[in-house]
Amino acid sequence: MVLPDSSSNVGQTVNYCTIRRTVDAIAGKWKLLIIAYLLGGGKRYSELRALIPEATENTLSRELRALEADGIVTRTVLPQVPPRVDYALTAYGMEVKPILFGLKEWGEKMGPAAAQPG
Repeated sequence: MVLPDSSSNVGQTVNYCTIRRTVDAIAGKWKLLIIAYLLGGGKRYSELRALIPEATENTLSRELRALEADGIVTRTVLPQVPPRVDYALTAYGMEVKPILFGLKEWGEKMGPAAAQPG
């Protein structure tokens, strides 16, 4: 498939299976927020829970496991009592940074009205 004309990608072929794989890896109810918070450095599970209070424990755990399975996040269990689990982005996970900043810039162009329900 060929992308429509634009100044930077005229005639560029796109493999939509690759796009689908990318979306599957980073799209989830909370995956992008998790990644965004981890861009600032590793976080404990409890810190992520506090940063994303809308996420249930099960959902947050599921999203973290999926990110870990995709090689985007590392999970480190520190041997202490109580057990401490830290999450951090892998080098591969850090490559998502320009995508997130692109989404942030696009969202800023929408303005506050776009964030309002209804």
